This record gives sequence, C-alpha cells and structure tokens, in this order.
Amino acid sequence: QANGAFAFASELDSLVRSELVSGQLSRYAIEAYFHYLYVPAPDCIYAGVHKLRPGEILCFHRGEVTTRQYWAPTFAPDNSWTMESAAARFSELLDDSVSLRRASDVPLGAFLSGGVDSSAIVASLAKVSDGPVKTFSIGFTDQEANELEYARTVSRHFGTDHEELVVSPDVVGISESLSRHFGEPFADSSAIPTWIVSELARKSVTVALSGDGGDELFAGYSWLHANLRVAQYRRVPRGIRSVIGGALSMGAQTPFMRKVGRFHRDADLSAMDSFRRREQCFGQPFLDDLFLPHVVKGIDQELTGRYLEHVEASRGLSDRDRMLYQDTAMYLPDDILTKVDRMSMAHSLEVRVPLLDHRMVEFAGTVPFHLKYSRGTSKRLVKHAMAGVLPESILQQRKRGFSIPIHRWFREDLNDYFQDVVLRHDSRCRDYLDMCEVKRLVDVHQSGTENYGHHLWVLLMFEHWLLHASKLPNVSLSL
Repeated sequence: QANGAFAFASELDSLVRSELVSGQLSRYAIEAYFHYLYVPAPDCIYAGVHKLRPGEILCFHRGEVTTRQYWAPTFAPDNSWTMESAAARFSELLDDSVSLRRASDVPLGAFLSGGVDSSAIVASLAKVSDGPVKTFSIGFTDQEANELEYARTVSRHFGTDHEELVVSPDVVGISESLSRHFGEPFADSSAIPTWIVSELARKSVTVALSGDGGDELFAGYSWLHANLRVAQYRRVPRGIRSVIGGALSMGAQTPFMRKVGRFHRDADLSAMDSFRRREQCFGQPFLDDLFLPHVVKGIDQELTGRYLEHVEASRGLSDRDRMLYQDTAMYLPDDILTKVDRMSMAHSLEVRVPLLDHRMVEFAGTVPFHLKYSRGTSKRLVKHAMAGVLPESILQQRKRGFSIPIHRWFREDLNDYFQDVVLRHDSRCRDYLDMCEVKRLVDVHQSGTENYGHHLWVLLMFEHWLLHASKLPNVSLSL
C-alpha cells in the first residue's frame, strides 16, 4: 500500500512491476533468509511488502487494511486415542482426502519417492483408480543419493504405470533458473529434485498428488529426532558433560566430530533453542562475520523473531509438540509448500497434497506424541495404519527425502562456477557480504574439514536472486 494505492498479486515480481514497490531491501528479511533459507511470512525481501500468512484473510475497505485469521492448526493431544483407533481414523481420512483430490478433468498421477507418505498416497489412489496409477520418481547417478529401489518396490506392489529418471543434473543451468520463480531469495536445495520430477511428470499428467505434510504432522524429521536425543543427553550431569566436552575439543576435527560437538553443545541450550539451531543454516556467529557492518546496522530484532512468535504461540504444549507445531506453522508453508508450488507451476503442473486436508491436520493435532514417535521409531501411527498395505521394506526404511549430493557438487561440479559467479570482482553480493569470509567457507569446504555445501548454496542463490532482481524496473537493491 503506497502513494494512495493498494496492490496485491500472487507473485512478487508482479508487485515490483506495479511501480508501488520502492525496491529497497529489508535487512531483517536478508538475515532471516540466511538463517532459514527462506523469508518467513508475513515478511518479504522488499521493505513495505507483506505476505499473507496461511489461513489469513485481508480486507481492504476505504483505504484501511485489516487482516484476520480464519483457520490455524491446533494441538490439543487427546489421550483417549489408542494406536488402533488412531490408525483407523488416519486410514479413513487418507482415503477420503485422496478420493476428493483425484477429481480432475485432466490426466492425474502421483510423485513416488518410496517413502512412507508418498507410498501411502499411491496405495490409497490405487484403491479408487480404474486403471494403473501413473507414478513418477527421480534419482541421481551418485549411488548414495539414488534410492529409486524403494519407489520401484511400491510401483511393483501396486502395479503402477511408473516412470523414473536417473539424472546427473545440469545444476548450473537449474540454479540460474530457480531464482526467478520464487520472487525472493530461496535456498532449499531440494528445489532441484522437485524441479526435475515436476518436469518429468508434466510430460504425462497435468495434476500430481504429493505426500508433503506427513513429516510435520507425524514426527518424521531427523532434526526432531536428534533434538529428542539431546533432551536425553541433557540429563547427564553437567560435570560429566564437561569432561566429554574437553575430550571432544582435543579430538580430530572431522565433519563428523564437529557434528558431535554441536550435539554436545546443544545440551546447554533450551529445547526450543537447540531445535532452532538445527533448523538454521547460518547461525548468528556465522552472520556476524559474513555480513558487512551496514547490513546488520539497525536490524529490528523483533522483526527477525518469526520463529519466536510461533514458539510463544505454542506455550502450554510439551516441548515435543511445540517442535511439531513449529514445523507445521512456519517451515511447512514458508519452505516446503512454497518450494513445491513454485517448482511444479514452473512446469504448469498442479500439485495437490492430500495429507494437508484440514481434517487430517486437525486430527493430527489431537494425536498424542508417543503414537507418532517413540524409542527411535518415527511415524508410528502412519506405519501402523499402513501395515499389511505397504511392503514391509517400505515401513522399515530410515527417513529419507529428496537427498542430493550437495557437498560433492561444491567440491566438483559447482566449485569453479561458484567462484566465477559469487567471487567475481563485480558480483552483486559484494555489497552485502565480506568476501574474505565467503572465500574462507569455500576453502574450508574444499579441504574436507567441514561440509559447507548448504551454506554455499545459500550464497549462490542469493547472488542469482540479486542478478534477477537488478533487471526488474524500480529495484534499487539498496538498504
């Protein structure tokens, strides 16, 4: 809202072209991006521009803007649920939700990673489909990142019309294309496989079902599991932990041992602070060295506290449920669903997410945590509901996802390219970042003493976005 006018759009670049946006960048949005890989709602990379939050309605009346929340996820665990009754309700909701979302006048299929969530969607879809379900999977030529066998197992089990693609992707070309589809900096590297599988699916279908949402609702993420292990370690007497810390400081500083050291130090943090540390890419000490002084000058800490807002909103819940709430309220809409929406629509593919039917979300909020996760077993409820439906190997596998060889890429495929783009003498990010610190990250990563692939991807995507934004009208790229 500016100069007596009000503008809204579904894509940020459209607003920029309205000439109502000053083009001035937001310091706190830049900081949030480097923390989380995205800019959480309602903030935006441009000062004076805002996003609607999920379940929020905006009213513009006689020059006045008001917003109100018409729906939000709630967590109210109901201990009357048993594993059997909750599993029965899950299966009922899943089948109904999938049935509703298969209604289409155009060809429809499903993404199939071979994980429990996408496999459950395919199982439900197969029940109500007249012919073989069309399914789509991708894998990478790197053996450690190629997990197509699980998808093949599910495909054979349900007799799907399966298409898969094993690729050694053009990471350079894709990285240059991504920035214009998000409108603002976005650096979740799983956008790459989402881009590729969307491109594959669109050759055969116009609508695809996805298993997104299951990890947030039913405790599937590894960082949640790690934080629960930290809670157990926190019970070890401080004196003993101090001895362990001393031993760790004298050990070999390999990437694995550095990871162990971070786990050890997390025990000195609160549950939600250690959880936040795990959800961040660049922590504050990193940013203090990385940002040039004028970038951090004047950052309003209240405006960088979107994570803390959700933490405050979840007071009264157990630490375990607060972590699920955090992922559901912030990470899911601002990262996962943004990624899937932009990458699929870039190929004119509509993706629907049955597990995020509002009834399923409301149901999940009533399920006690121990039915979701216990003693190292995640998604207990989903696996129990799918027992006898999915192959046992699918139910027993470890949590995966779209894994990509990001660390190797920045030691090989992307190394020279990164230096040509980010470290060149006239790069845009030089106006914001200390290039000596950027070069240090590159050197440490190349040495193998630490894995900074995700950090370097954040830097590369920031530079690509700055280059894209600089070509738009009325964008000053100033602070």
